[in-house]
Formats: sequence, C-alpha cells, structure tokens
Amino acid sequence: MVSAFKMLKERCKHWNKDVVDNMSNQIKELELEADSLDHLKEYKDLSAVELIRSNSIAFKLRNFNRMQESVWKQKLKVQWCKLGDKNTRFFHLVATIRHKRNQILSVEVDGKMLSNPADIKIVVFNFFRNLYSHYDRPRPSRYHLEFQMLQPSSSAFLECPFFVEEIKAAVWDCEGNKAPGSDGVNFVFIKKAWSTIGGDITQMVEEFYQSTLSL
Repeated sequence: MVSAFKMLKERCKHWNKDVVDNMSNQIKELELEADSLDHLKEYKDLSAVELIRSNSIAFKLRNFNRMQESVWKQKLKVQWCKLGDKNTRFFHLVATIRHKRNQILSVEVDGKMLSNPADIKIVVFNFFRNLYSHYDRPRPSRYHLEFQMLQPSSSAFLECPFFVEEIKAAVWDCEGNKAPGSDGVNFVFIKKAWSTIGGDITQMVEEFYQSTLSL
C-alpha cells in the first residue's frame, strides 16, 4: 500500500499542476464572459442560447469557487502540519491571529459593561471560584446498589473481531475534510478510493486486532 500511495502522490502532483493551478485562469475567463453577458443583458433580452450559456457559466463558477476554497483549506492544514510546531513566521502569525480572536475586550455583568482588564480578571476569578467551590450537601450513596452486568454472551461479543461493515462505518463517520495525516491523505480520499484501498485498510485493522501490526 505504501508503494501505491507514492505512485498516487506523483500523479496528484501532475494533476495539481495541470488542473488546480489552471483553475484561477479558468475562473477569470468565466468571470469575463459572465460580465460580457451581463453587460449585453442591459441593452437587449438574451437569446435562449445565451441564457443557457449564462446559467452554465454560473454553475461552473460555483463549482470552481467551491473547489478553490477546498484546496486552500487543505493547503492551510498541510502547512500547519509542516510548520505549526516550528519557530517560523507562519506559526507566529497564526498564534497572533488566534490570540486576537480569543481576546476578551469586555464583559457584561448584571447589565453593566466592564472593559477594565483588572475588573474583568476579578469577575472571571469570582465566577470560576463559585463554580468549583465545594459545599457540604447530602450526596447519594452507592452502597447497597445493584448495578446491571453484561451477560457472558454480550461480553464475548464486545471482544469479537471487527466486521468489514463496522470498519467501513467507522471510516464514513469520520469528518472527511480534516487535516491529513503524515502521508498527506485525508478521509475524503479514503472514502472515494474505498473500492481500491478498502481491503488494505480492513486488513490493517484486522492485524491491529490480532496484535500483529507493526506501527
């Protein structure tokens, strides 16, 4: 499977160069044509052919913009995987943006807005002190309680090997557009290529269950 991923990586590089990098040029050409049709619409009614072309351009632009947004989202996550833990300009930029986003500039307490940092600190401290303070109060006792236990058959079922359907369901439950792993592959690719690599993934999970997988 490793050799297959290496071959796929090379082909993806060529696809990225031929298709993704050319996406911006295609968007510009479509936008120019759309502007031309909009300008024409101000002076006369568009013909049936022109209306079909206008709708087609709008559909293509939506798809291209969605693809471009997905590409940039993936590039950002890959860049964070590569540079996020290093002392780089990218790391400091992301940390600064996150700091500004998480900053508390003011809080409202009993209808009064507080913006002084010293007052905000006191309000936050008192809130969490009251939240986590201990008060003596009657608590239920766990003694003399009979808890339900699993039947031997149910317990044995929890330890049985994974079914192929269970493995596939677990993969499909994962968010597909999250940051890729060290191999650069995310769950969108795994789901789309399941007919090709699903057997290898199932075998890997089975080897993990049998404790024979070398990680």
